[in-house]
Amino acid sequence: MSMIINIAILMISLLICV
Repeated sequence: MSMIINIAILMISLLICV
């Protein structure tokens, strides 16, 4: 569960950065 949330946060951060 934590891994899925971590990946989701990473993807969102990348989208916001770009």
